[in-house]
Amino acid sequence: MHDHQISHPKNPKWYPAKVVRGYQIASGLSADNPYGAGSLELQLPIFCQQGLPFQNCYAGTLNLELSPNILTWVSYWHCLHDIKWHPQFAAESFAFCPCLLKISDKTVKAFVYYPLPATKIGHFQVPSVVEVIAEFIPDVHYRDTIQVSFPEQYIKIINE
Repeated sequence: MHDHQISHPKNPKWYPAKVVRGYQIASGLSADNPYGAGSLELQLPIFCQQGLPFQNCYAGTLNLELSPNILTWVSYWHCLHDIKWHPQFAAESFAFCPCLLKISDKTVKAFVYYPLPATKIGHFQVPSVVEVIAEFIPDVHYRDTIQVSFPEQYIKIINE
């Protein structure tokens, strides 16, 4: 079972984030997807087997543009190393952190999904874009501005 507690601050600091289109590799919607399925469709069961609470997460990422802010890691809430999630590609390592999304009047619990650059195969994000995974959120669209909050013990936002 996962040994890291998920705790959110009582008075979170919120940052504006614009929903942007990603590479669509995680969801499997890209015509250039080399995996035969979405990468998260293949990865999420492995993450769950490792004890992470992702059973209800949608098999795709929500890409959030924080510009002019940039996310920096203080420490990882949880990190999985050398995960061989596809037989034809090298193993990758992943870091995660709980976060909160505020969409209209609804607060949604989510997780930062961060394939570590040293092992990532391709499709790198610009520093101001963060990928999150969460339950499917039907009322979110590209170019929407939502709010996001990160636990300060794991993530620091700079250049505000």
